[in-house]
Amino acid sequence: MNNLLKHVLIFFMIVSVSCLNAEENTKKDTHFYMELDLYTGLKAGICHSFHDRIGLYASAGIALVSPTQISYNAFAAFALRDAEKKLRIDLNAGIIHGVFDVIGPQIFPNNPEYGYYYYVNPGIAFHVSYPIAKNLLAGIRLGTEIMIGYDMGSWRVHPQPQPNAALTLTF
Repeated sequence: MNNLLKHVLIFFMIVSVSCLNAEENTKKDTHFYMELDLYTGLKAGICHSFHDRIGLYASAGIALVSPTQISYNAFAAFALRDAEKKLRIDLNAGIIHGVFDVIGPQIFPNNPEYGYYYYVNPGIAFHVSYPIAKNLLAGIRLGTEIMIGYDMGSWRVHPQPQPNAALTLTF
């Protein structure tokens, strides 16, 4: 699996470098989005702005610690500052973090650590980002989520808020 991880990271670095040289287009509504979350989920996806203040984000990827896990999110963003300001502060709400594994149990059927599970974790977070190059915003997301999912043969709700954090790049 180390070779797979290396190839995935190299792919994301190539995409990142190629986007640094992209021609600036301030009217572009859809952007490429990447994040590395607190639970080692490396995700790639898109964000689409419907308005100067409102947008939607959706991404999917793998958990670096356990590559059979699929990590995803889908949430709305509301800009708390005007679009012309360099420092962006957004409020994110929706499925801040989700994860499922249907691959691991098929590869390791006799290992109890690899069971089928699916989590949909709604949450809320603040996302702060700043342009570090033409067409490239780097940011950090900090917030909280509630864990809701199917695990170990039953549905579970963990009412205690869990932390949510991520480093982000938007092209």
